Amino acid sequence: ILAVAALAFGCQLDDSFEVPVEEKVPISLKGDINQLAVTRASDNGFAAGDQVGIWAVNYNEDTPGTLTLKDNQATNVRFTFDGSSTWTPDYDIYYKDKNTKVDIYGIYPYTSAISSIEAQPFEVQEDQSTISAHGSMGGYEASDFLWAKHEAAVPSPSVIQLLFQHKMSCVVVTLEKGNGFADGEFEALSQSVLINNVKRSALINLSTGEVTATGAVSSRSTVPAAYENGFRAIVVPQTVSAASSLFSITLGGTAYTYSEGSAFTYV
Repeated sequence: ILAVAALAFGCQLDDSFEVPVEEKVPISLKGDINQLAVTRASDNGFAAGDQVGIWAVNYNEDTPGTLTLKDNQATNVRFTFDGSSTWTPDYDIYYKDKNTKVDIYGIYPYTSAISSIEAQPFEVQEDQSTISAHGSMGGYEASDFLWAKHEAAVPSPSVIQLLFQHKMSCVVVTLEKGNGFADGEFEALSQSVLINNVKRSALINLSTGEVTATGAVSSRSTVPAAYENGFRAIVVPQTVSAASSLFSITLGGTAYTYSEGSAFTYV
């Protein structure tokens, strides 16, 4: 008994028998939107219930890693906003260790259907006038695409701020009264606008945020959402050829067409 006790005591004093255990460092995030050009349905930024997909890609010493469909430190983990200040992940994600840096990527809206990093399909909605209901986004909100990247995050309990950038174009159309209307006549007329001759399909490089219009120009016009005293719609960045109809406008039952004399670019 004395021999066993002595051996146990000896083990406690011998550091070579201790196995160091590193405490996992969680990755904590805060998401904000660069609102220099407002496009989201909520002009105040992210709203309660909004969801983003988050990737974390490890460095190899000082060399950045490559974003891939799998085998990242974190791959498309859904974070949900509470409307105040907290983003909650579906499950906790952690740094690899206390020394390995990561690049953090984020996309909005969240989707589980990620098929490509270099050419992820995305499509803006034809009818963007529909509103959010029963947990589903409205047509305008579902058409917006935001992207963020935070480079070389050092393992730390500190919150990482992700600044999301708008990658689609937003067109706002406002109709103004010209000559020939009596007082109050223009304001009483019904108004509608359609967005013409645009491609609604796009391919997005998730590692760079670059958006490329793809497919054919739709034969059906895009229906914008009502906005203040006019209309607005999300459009995939692209160029519409000169003299092509940009907007179809109906004012009090009278149809008008708007076009430019030169090519028009949605940026």
